[in-house]
Amino acid sequence: MMKIRYFISMLLIICAGCQKETEAPIIEPGSYYPVYPNSWWKYLINDSIVQRDTTSDDYIVHSYLIYDDPEKYSDPARVPFLNGQPIYGYNFIESIGYPDNYYGLNELWPILSEKVGETFWKYWVDHRYDRPCELVTVKSKTFNGTDSVLLLVSGWTSNLSYDHYIYPEVRYRTFVKGVGLTSDILVDTVTSDTLSKKVLIDYFVNHPL
Repeated sequence: MMKIRYFISMLLIICAGCQKETEAPIIEPGSYYPVYPNSWWKYLINDSIVQRDTTSDDYIVHSYLIYDDPEKYSDPARVPFLNGQPIYGYNFIESIGYPDNYYGLNELWPILSEKVGETFWKYWVDHRYDRPCELVTVKSKTFNGTDSVLLLVSGWTSNLSYDHYIYPEVRYRTFVKGVGLTSDILVDTVTSDTLSKKVLIDYFVNHPL
């Protein structure tokens, strides 16, 4: 009887180990975009409206249809959800295909990068057509005496020739290490008017112990 109990106990331990090995891996948030579960950020929009961004209570298993193969899904991973959308480190899931993404194909798309000088489109761009698209540049990474701050600058260019901005509007976004997005300001560079403003006024980041 003791041998049977011992055998059953060992079998349960082995099965638990196998389950642990096959469990979907966790993709941790990046330090400048720490969207850990049970976190929130409160923003003041244009000095009048308060907006609250929140994350899921826990990591959620997620996969998506891969752009290169319309019948293949990505490997499952456990990721946090921000405002109901999965976040993979510094990336979000972007729908690929103009105009309606008929097949539901997706691709990881950058929200930000820590590499100064790197550029990327804010959203997917259909390069068959010449349309205004927002091009993001990682402008600087600085230390202000208290925090490490990333500055991302973006403007609208032609997606066929993006050596200069074609509109006067320029967006400035700052991300603070350990905090996340702290400001998103759109400025008219001709009139110097602020067209829109989003500023962090309170937050809680549920950093893991």
